[in-house]
Amino acid sequence: MKTMDQSRLEAVGQFLTRIDADIACGALNAAGIEAVVAADDAAGTRPHLWLSGVRILVRAEDVEQAMEILRAAETASDQIVQDAAATTTEEKIEEE
Repeated sequence: MKTMDQSRLEAVGQFLTRIDADIACGALNAAGIEAVVAADDAAGTRPHLWLSGVRILVRAEDVEQAMEILRAAETASDQIVQDAAATTTEEKIEEE
């Protein structure tokens, strides 16, 4: 397997904040895919430079698997939000 510096890197995701990108990068790393966050923010000292988004890069040969993992994570996140909203609504109805 090639190391990250020997491979062509491709973007698999673009996020509004570095925090979101770090979380997604962690999910990829936990799944065994080397990933790095690419943010043009002067090493974190200029977060206002995130206007173009914060990207996650992986090896070209890992793109497909990385995209699947990110889609699954997004689906799970959406389900958590929906469940939380439903629980809150149910609690409000019970209080009334």
